[in-house]
Amino acid sequence: MNKPIQYLLVGLPFSGKTTLANKLVKTLGLKSINIDEVKKEYGYEALDDDHVPKEVWKKIFNKIDEKVINYLKSNYSVVTETAWVKKAWRDKVRLTASREGFETKVIYVRLPAETARKRLMENRIFKKRFDVPDNIFDEAVKEFEEPKEDENVIIYDQSTPLNQWIKQNFSIT
Repeated sequence: MNKPIQYLLVGLPFSGKTTLANKLVKTLGLKSINIDEVKKEYGYEALDDDHVPKEVWKKIFNKIDEKVINYLKSNYSVVTETAWVKKAWRDKVRLTASREGFETKVIYVRLPAETARKRLMENRIFKKRFDVPDNIFDEAVKEFEEPKEDENVIIYDQSTPLNQWIKQNFSIT
């Protein structure tokens, strides 16, 4: 049996991380951790990220680390869904898994910022998910550090149908 892996879904807001996470869970049986769900556990459902105190963010990320390690130790691969804008953030969770003997792979959901912004604007009309304020979106675009090869990256650029991309990048038996 293969050792479980931590997958970090990395990308801008509205790049398609949730869609991909849901498909990976359904197709591969991965466990999923969504930062917005963990935020809700701490009572921060409708607020934008600027209104979450720093000490609560620390608790949120500690909780994510705890959940990831519990899944991995229970022999489940896990996909963690947040923007993971900065490499240092990704390095921290990678180190947490590595200390426990587990590998981390980054799935970079690559999408031009203009396309992600268009999806944001469409969402404000159709309200399929919660809104991301312009300042938070702009900050994510400005601060985003694109994953590089040394991060064990798998790129999903959305040019290939999702089912086909999963078959090409994961062992499906």
